[in-house]
Amino acid sequence: MKRRIKNWKLMKQVIKDSGANKLLGTYMAFFLISSVIIWLVDPEIQTMVDSLWYCFAAATTIGFGDVYAKSLIARIFTVVLSLYSIVIVAVITAVITNFYMEIAKARANESIMAFLDDLENLPELSLDELVVLSEKVKHWKIEKSITGRHIFQAKEEPGEDRDAPEKEKCAKDQESLEEEISSEVQEGLEEKKLSEALENQEEEASGECLESLVERRFKEDKNNPDE
Repeated sequence: MKRRIKNWKLMKQVIKDSGANKLLGTYMAFFLISSVIIWLVDPEIQTMVDSLWYCFAAATTIGFGDVYAKSLIARIFTVVLSLYSIVIVAVITAVITNFYMEIAKARANESIMAFLDDLENLPELSLDELVVLSEKVKHWKIEKSITGRHIFQAKEEPGEDRDAPEKEKCAKDQESLEEEISSEVQEGLEEKKLSEALENQEEEASGECLESLVERRFKEDKNNPDE
């Protein structure tokens, strides 16, 4: 439910930022005005309902043919309305595409923030969580290498490779980032294992101390039966 509300707010924001709300409002106003004018000037269209139906058929380019306009003014408005409708369809398609791109960006940002939060709290993670984090890093490395390879292949042209310096820089940056993340994960794993080993040693030492104390107490009681 929360995700639906968030997506709806994102859709409203995309429509507002793109200016599609004003364009859609203007289109609806023009649609109604065209329906009224065609109903008033064309003798073949007797009712407002028929005029709305005719404008809908013209706007969607369906063209049923059950209602049609004969007057010049009605036909001019029909042509303008049809062209305007084509523009609106293109705008709606762009808005929907932009909406899904924004959703993908938002989810990617959430995933990155969660990943960075895990890196900041490595000492607090359990061993299983560190293993999962390590698998995520490996998966991220594979995706990055595949994506980078596709980008470089798309840029390659016959003849001299102009993108060689850029490729080398990207590869070095990627390797340094991967080494940094892997080292942090490895340090977290080693620190967690060391902490668990120290806890086990403390438990064993406490057990040995308790056993020696019991044995010494038993010997003292045996040597002093009167007490």
